Amino acid sequence: MEPITSQEYFAECASIAREAVRDAEGDRDNALERCDEDTDQHQWIMYTYYHTQILQHSSHDNAYFEDFGPLTADSYSEATQMMAIAAFRRDVYEYLDTALEEWVSDDDIESLAQDCATRAYEAGATAPWGTGEPLPQSAVDQLQALVSEPTAAQRKLFESAFREHHTDTIEANA
Repeated sequence: MEPITSQEYFAECASIAREAVRDAEGDRDNALERCDEDTDQHQWIMYTYYHTQILQHSSHDNAYFEDFGPLTADSYSEATQMMAIAAFRRDVYEYLDTALEEWVSDDDIESLAQDCATRAYEAGATAPWGTGEPLPQSAVDQLQALVSEPTAAQRKLFESAFREHHTDTIEANA
């Protein structure tokens, strides 16, 4: 087992929050429930080796006492596990609001991708470097694959474009 770095710890907290929001399709209550399940079942909670590391990295090492009061445990490992779960959850919760704000549904992404594909087709789908040549079939195939199953990087690009598109629409209507 490798020690947890601070960077790994907080990246994992953010990842759990984002996945919970995505699985809950933006519903806060369901996302909170998913965060609880994911932290309870996380390998860092399952293995005693990680408990004190969580408490070292967390800014909420007293979360258990704040949420539940005095701690009663039969062993050191039980006590550190209970404290680690509470701290880990609290750290994940800190990322949840950001994940909810950034969440864009798959339907929104697919709609944006379809709109991009339609605009590219209507514009003649020429090469971006200005040669005026038609878009190669391999690029058209990649665009179709992107619409049906975007990778994480492509999804992030579409989410960014979606937010930008809606920001422009909101400002135009103001």
